[in-house]
Amino acid sequence: MKNVEIFVWKWRRQSGLIDACFLTKAAAYQDEGQDDEEICDHAFRIFNAPEEYLLKEEKEILGDYHRNFPSLSVDDFVKVGENCFRCASVGWEKVESIPERTQKN
Repeated sequence: MKNVEIFVWKWRRQSGLIDACFLTKAAAYQDEGQDDEEICDHAFRIFNAPEEYLLKEEKEILGDYHRNFPSLSVDDFVKVGENCFRCASVGWEKVESIPERTQKN
């Protein structure tokens, strides 16, 4: 089992206008997959597929995620153990680390 953490960009509104976007830890769970990119693909499925297509254990991982965050998408991050990946337009890009609550310009 590998530890998995999901980090997504979340907008901050001030006076009704979006003025900043911050990286937020959205979920943490364990995955039985062996290959890190396979685990990232599984995370993408869990956080993007319609709920009726998910297995019972995937729904448990999802929890309250959809009420608080948008889907996992480009420029969001998945951390598998100590390895970090950025969601790219197609596939995953391995990165050295997850940015710390960085404002997205």
